Amino acid sequence: MLFKKNADESKDNTKHNIENIFKAIRESAAVDGLKNVFEKGKTKVLALIAHEKVADKAKKVKAGTMYAVSSGMIVFFVVCGILGSNLTIGYRVVADGEVVGVVSQKEDAQLACEKAVETLKVIKGTEEPISEVKVELTLANQDMVQDEKEVETTLVAAFDDRLDGYGIYVDGSLVVALSTEAQAKEALELYKLEFVNENTEKDTVAFNKNVEVKSVKVKADFMKNQEDALAALKAPKDEVIKHVIAEGDTFYSLAEKYNTTMEKLMAYNPDVKPELLQNGQEIFVTETTPLLQVQTKERLKATEPFDYETEKVDDPDAYVGVSVVTTEGVPGEKEVEYEIIKENGIEVSKIAIAETVVKEPVTAVVRVGTKERPSTASTGTFATPYNGIVTSRFGSRWGSTHTGIDLAGATGSPVVAADGGTVISAGWAGGYGKLIKIRHDNGYETYYAHLSSINVSVGQKVAKREFIGRVGNTGNSTGPHLHFEIRKNGTPLNPANYMN
Repeated sequence: MLFKKNADESKDNTKHNIENIFKAIRESAAVDGLKNVFEKGKTKVLALIAHEKVADKAKKVKAGTMYAVSSGMIVFFVVCGILGSNLTIGYRVVADGEVVGVVSQKEDAQLACEKAVETLKVIKGTEEPISEVKVELTLANQDMVQDEKEVETTLVAAFDDRLDGYGIYVDGSLVVALSTEAQAKEALELYKLEFVNENTEKDTVAFNKNVEVKSVKVKADFMKNQEDALAALKAPKDEVIKHVIAEGDTFYSLAEKYNTTMEKLMAYNPDVKPELLQNGQEIFVTETTPLLQVQTKERLKATEPFDYETEKVDDPDAYVGVSVVTTEGVPGEKEVEYEIIKENGIEVSKIAIAETVVKEPVTAVVRVGTKERPSTASTGTFATPYNGIVTSRFGSRWGSTHTGIDLAGATGSPVVAADGGTVISAGWAGGYGKLIKIRHDNGYETYYAHLSSINVSVGQKVAKREFIGRVGNTGNSTGPHLHFEIRKNGTPLNPANYMN
């Protein structure tokens, strides 16, 4: 009876251990659907243990031996159950308590984890992107077993907190991202439309750089709305820096300071004259051109004047150097069609592609003198009549206007005619003392006053630089000098602006 009791206890212990084994196996299963398989296997094994033949054998051995045999049978039947089903032994990857995937080899699971963690370090910018990653032995449906790359990808995706969006790439570089492809493309179209007018050839509107829209994963703060996306496309590639002009600043010194060139500084500041910099003035020292620009082509027609021709006719009765317009020229008109290239609305090229004359010009006719000019003829320019010291200039003096220039010198020094002409006055003239007046062409007259002697007479023609009198101290004079005037149509002019 004792043996039977021991055998019964051994049976109960074996049954209890079997329950624990199946419980562990069931809990390690990757799929709930496998529970039925294990339940069926457990039922069969327990039924066999309860079979009478097995019980008889249990009477002949110790309880421990019976447990060992029963355990061995359980392992045998479990293995047979696995081999006869779609199950396989593998290794599952568990990250932060979640099963990510199953592979057949432990080394593959470990490698997938290592690669995924390295990738996530870059994505998240942290050394510990996942708090815990484990590799565990498991049973799994063969259809669920993945390769190392699939598990790596799944693990990265599970912990990648970036957002899916559509990036706008300029010359291969990601500039900004939006939530949908439609939003990204619409932002680009809105940018183009800013620079389209009624003259724009719509099918020629394009960007000045290669632009692509592609799916992308980005951090939340990189995802923009259309307004911010447009601002990013219009901004310069680098930060815009301004410099406030201080004493001693030049384009040359600023080019050295900011590691650029004078040519670039002038391009950044087209309205600034380098030679006229002022303290407190702000200038750009970095690129201000938008990262991306819209190129447009326009066709524009304009009516423009164009020059007339001039026909010259010899006039033997007029002196050389004299010309008279007998027929006024009138400009013609033409309609010009231009092809204009702009970048962000700024004209960079303008080419005339067609012209049509709408009004013919009128040719000007000019009679040109061919007669040799006598030495007494006016030249239109004025020589210095006497090389004396300037003691009084043209303009305000002693409460009145000094109408000429005073050239001091020794009495009796020779005075010459400033230009060719005809003597119209030669004699005493009140405060002027002894005075000579000479008439020249085009309404000009010259005065020579305070002379000590006059060596010409009224009506006499004189040549330029011809001797006409001598320096004196006659009339209202404070000392020997020549008072010289130039007048046009009776109005005094400043001789200093005319003498050569």
